[in-house]
Amino acid sequence: MSIDILIATFREIAEQTIPELNTNSFIQTLSEEIRKNKYDIQDQTFIETSLGDDRASFVESFIDLFEKHIQEVEDRILYLDSNEGKAEVITLFIKNIDYTVDFCYNAIISKQFSQT
Repeated sequence: MSIDILIATFREIAEQTIPELNTNSFIQTLSEEIRKNKYDIQDQTFIETSLGDDRASFVESFIDLFEKHIQEVEDRILYLDSNEGKAEVITLFIKNIDYTVDFCYNAIISKQFSQT
């Protein structure tokens, strides 16, 4: 899996929906966090397929996670400029990747059970 694809997707999301977020300040950290998860080949395939075939759902899912979280924050700009805010955005993006992988596994399992 190319981390570059995930980083490009993140940048796209940030530019469109979180313009006050300075992505340049933590892209390296995001890359490191993605690498730490050590997705196996099947996970990587699910991620690449989701980003290729259903990118809009992936983007929408992250935006939903982010918006739910940011509603509780008093000063959005100050929070997103803080280390805590940046760490939380990274955590939310990783969660979204994990949710995508879990969704794919669940879809396969459901399909197998429905055929038996």
